Amino acid sequence: MIRSELFIQSCGNVKFDELMSAHTYYRIGGPAAVYAAPDGSKELAAVVEVCKENNIPYYILGRGSNILVSDRGFDGCVIDMTESFRDIAAEGNLIAAGAGSLLSAVAKEAAENSLTGFEELAGIPGTVGGALVMNAGCYGKEISSLVLSADILSEGKIVKIEKNDIGFGYRHSGLKGRIVTGAVFALEKGDPEAIGSKMAEYSALRRSKQPLNYPSCGSVFKRPQEGFAGKFIEDAGLKGKTIGSAMVSDLHAGFIINTGTATAQDVLSLIKLIKVTVKEKFGVELNEEVIYLGFSDEELK
Repeated sequence: MIRSELFIQSCGNVKFDELMSAHTYYRIGGPAAVYAAPDGSKELAAVVEVCKENNIPYYILGRGSNILVSDRGFDGCVIDMTESFRDIAAEGNLIAAGAGSLLSAVAKEAAENSLTGFEELAGIPGTVGGALVMNAGCYGKEISSLVLSADILSEGKIVKIEKNDIGFGYRHSGLKGRIVTGAVFALEKGDPEAIGSKMAEYSALRRSKQPLNYPSCGSVFKRPQEGFAGKFIEDAGLKGKTIGSAMVSDLHAGFIINTGTATAQDVLSLIKLIKVTVKEKFGVELNEEVIYLGFSDEELK
């Protein structure tokens, strides 16, 4: 049993048995034993230290846009980085942003300072920290192409890592398993009107192609080496397929949406069905982009 007083002493903003459905884009998820929103790096370090000293698992949460939390919840500590760590500042062609900053907010700051390069990422519903850990990308642009350096929490201190020492890959980075607190991005000077027009164009494209009127985690699967996950799922005849209230979107088959009262088990069952069906029909192995929290290894088999 987790001792609540340990966390009350280390963090001013802490809750217990907090439903994760209130903190994920899916609107799905049982309670986290501890939900802490540290006010700055000192409290962040203290919360992490409590977890490590007491063998309590912890998870760093951004906006919860690419996560599926078990219906049972998470028997550990969820650390919310969006309450703090969201300062954004531009200087010259550089933008410094906290890990809890929304990508849309960084894109807005860039546009206001006539800086181009971030337009494609403006519509990704996530934070700087999460985007760096998974090397998020959209419309041919990955965040790794813009980052200059990242700050992480290491042994209670904030340490800077240069881009060349991070190690980026497709939907992966060497920051996985580390606690990112912020980053610096190098952009280029551009025409304000052209930047605004480009952002509007990508925003309209996203609205027309993605089921934004339903809760989802975005793209469920990574792009396979050949073709696109959504196309394979559609060709497998699974567009519109439902399990419980979870449904393969009939607008974009790469999305599984919550049509109302979907459970985590509904979504997981649909993911498994998709993987098996696509494998049987096309010999293609689909791998998840969505992150699972609170599930056992046995449940994910």
